[in-house]
Amino acid sequence: MAYILLLRSRVTDLTRTCSGGCGVHHRVTRSWSLHWLAPLLSVLPGFLHSTSIVAQTMSLGVRGGPTLAGVLWQDPYAADQMGVRSGFHAGALLSVDFSRWIGTEVDALWVRNGFNDRGGAHMGAVESDYLELPVLVRLRLPTKLSPHLLLGAKAAVALRCRISGVAGTGAGSCDDPFFGMNRRSLDFGVLTGLGVTYPLGSGSFFIDALGDLGLRDFKQDPLPPGFARNIAIHLSLGFKVPLGRAEGV
Repeated sequence: MAYILLLRSRVTDLTRTCSGGCGVHHRVTRSWSLHWLAPLLSVLPGFLHSTSIVAQTMSLGVRGGPTLAGVLWQDPYAADQMGVRSGFHAGALLSVDFSRWIGTEVDALWVRNGFNDRGGAHMGAVESDYLELPVLVRLRLPTKLSPHLLLGAKAAVALRCRISGVAGTGAGSCDDPFFGMNRRSLDFGVLTGLGVTYPLGSGSFFIDALGDLGLRDFKQDPLPPGFARNIAIHLSLGFKVPLGRAEGV
């Protein structure tokens, strides 16, 4: 900012000097161009302030709700036997609104998903828990009932996993070598969804519907040549309150 003001002062001085001491041709040319440049530099600081310095609103909140989970299993012998399973998700979020139109959000969620083997002879029902860390971009319309589009990615750390309903074995841990599941401890995925936000008191209430697709096989050795990836739909209700407002370049 100080540099721009100094440059504007130098241009004004140079314009005055050329008006009195330059040749006729140079005096006319430089005086015309510099007299137009000085007003431009006078409005440039305000323009840069309005475009490069963005008011940011940080909010802290919670989200949670039901999850409908399954597995995307590319195996002609097993895909038609894989059923969905109900679960849940819950956790905290930190969001930053860069403008009325766009913001970002980082979540830490406990997610319970899994699937049902409708054939009943392979793995029965699988119930698995993950610690998921999604990073979402929120694009919204700045209205009172604000609809928004969500796009993002996640990392997921496998926690508890349990298998039940397998004939002759009862239930047990997915990590038991007897079941031969050999699941991965880390997954990555993409998320997309739609939702609405409504102001409520000092904060805002929101409802999101999120589609969740895992990008890695949840088993380290799926049957060739197929794959087995977690999929889910989350119906998420939440509330967030602003922590404060900051300005930064």
